[in-house]
Amino acid sequence: MQQGGQTVSNLGRVKVLDKKESSNTYKKVKTWPISDLKVVDCHQDAAELDFKFDRQIFKWVVVNTADKRPFILSLYRVSVVINSIIVEILHIEFV
Repeated sequence: MQQGGQTVSNLGRVKVLDKKESSNTYKKVKTWPISDLKVVDCHQDAAELDFKFDRQIFKWVVVNTADKRPFILSLYRVSVVINSIIVEILHIEFV
């Protein structure tokens, strides 16, 4: 993908999608390089997640709390493999 004369890869990017209620279609709302993600606060025993970037905090809510741990673990692994950067993960155990 070309953007402003530079090649931009979708690999290692955080994407926020918005689902239309009337159909099963999604629209991309925002994207960030995963390297911009600094901290993920998992709010132990809650459905909330806070994604902290350099200047912004985005609050997300998971639909199924059982899926929260595998999602965060995947996000952590991608940050290490793609960027060799370790995102700080708060309030969750991976053991």
